[in-house]
Amino acid sequence: MRVVLLLVFLTSCAQAPFKTDRTVLERWDEVCAIGRGIDTVSGNAWMRVQSPELKGQFPASIVARRDGDLDLEATNLVGGVEARVRIRDRILQVQEKNDAEFRVRAMDSWAGLPIRWASELFVGRIPCPLPTESGNRAEGDSARPEVFRVTDAEGGRFEYTMTKEDGVLWVKKLVWVHRSGQPALEVEFSSMEAETHSPLRWTLVSKRVDGSTSAELKVRWRERKLSTH
Repeated sequence: MRVVLLLVFLTSCAQAPFKTDRTVLERWDEVCAIGRGIDTVSGNAWMRVQSPELKGQFPASIVARRDGDLDLEATNLVGGVEARVRIRDRILQVQEKNDAEFRVRAMDSWAGLPIRWASELFVGRIPCPLPTESGNRAEGDSARPEVFRVTDAEGGRFEYTMTKEDGVLWVKKLVWVHRSGQPALEVEFSSMEAETHSPLRWTLVSKRVDGSTSAELKVRWRERKLSTH
């Protein structure tokens, strides 16, 4: 009898509905505020990539800046450099291990990672259209109270799924839907950093037009140093 009661209790806890007294606008502002005070992040991360550009698991040294610049050096397990990636003014530059210098790539993503959000994600922020920008609007989901959506001025839609992490209202998943209506990107976040609420682990899945996966990138920070303002 005790076993049955325990199972019922655990099941009810696992299925407890999401509850919050925060409005959609308050949740929107909280998502945009994650990592807001960070200027620069440097450190080492473990990455797993499955994409046309790169495949495998490897450590990487990273410097990401709030202004959008990014430096990433991927190494193999014996310390040899496999690739260097640099983003300046949203322009992607890549140096493969056999290249003598960086080459500009006319691409809007690398390893499934959109160039416009690359530094933002490594800094520890969540891609989030600002509530103060004209044309952006938010709405809740009556069927799923943990979900709210933001539509930006260009017609793209950001769907956020919220959770409670150590008593803090936090985002655990982002689905970005292109203005055509096609889900193009999914990012799952975990391991909230206590100081900044930034995710220390995230998995990004890039989608093709037919809905199949075109690339997957997993990032787990091993060492992370912050410069804040």
